Amino acid sequence: MAEGSERVNESILLIGATGGTGRAVLRQGLARGLRITALVRDPARLTDHDNRLRVVPGDLLRRDSLDPAFAPRPAVVICAAGVYSRRPDDRLSRGTANLLDAMQSAGTPRLVCVSSLGAGDSAGQGNLPARLIQRLFLSEVLADKTRQEALIRASGLDWTIFRPPQLTNAPDRGPALVCWTGNAPGQPVNWRLSRATLARLLLDEALSPRYSGRALNLSEAA
Repeated sequence: MAEGSERVNESILLIGATGGTGRAVLRQGLARGLRITALVRDPARLTDHDNRLRVVPGDLLRRDSLDPAFAPRPAVVICAAGVYSRRPDDRLSRGTANLLDAMQSAGTPRLVCVSSLGAGDSAGQGNLPARLIQRLFLSEVLADKTRQEALIRASGLDWTIFRPPQLTNAPDRGPALVCWTGNAPGQPVNWRLSRATLARLLLDEALSPRYSGRALNLSEAA
């Protein structure tokens, strides 16, 4: 995929910068020379030091705390936020509603969001272990991610949603990435994806959109 070098001077607002995927996005984005604003609840958890990084305290569940992250206005938002709960929980979808409202108010039109395989119309996809994990441990998480996706689709923004399977800390496997929509991939996959690969994909899509208005399921090739 293209690196999007023609747009590297545009800024990114990163949500979820202290999580595993968010940290990978942050590292790769700074290495590309991008200007990144990271919205975090606890700035002390983000120890990266770079003059292209701006850390803004804020909480997706507090709508009024989001506006400082949009001044100056970012060109695109990458949302890698996640909430894990075994009980019914709508924090992710409520926080996303606040984020979408802040984007619309600021005039930031582009959102690239991490969801999860098993959310939305990808429900039931995966190998047997993945489906068991989804049913036994992630059913409430996936229900709220499905609500999150519905809000994004209805927002009127320019959006892309990526649904990774089990995430690993392995190196980026480059062209081994498989993307698909519908019921099943068109080739054998291993139902895993490295955070490094996902971070690259998020940044590529943020800088040079290829999948606007689509929710794509992801895995590495088997």
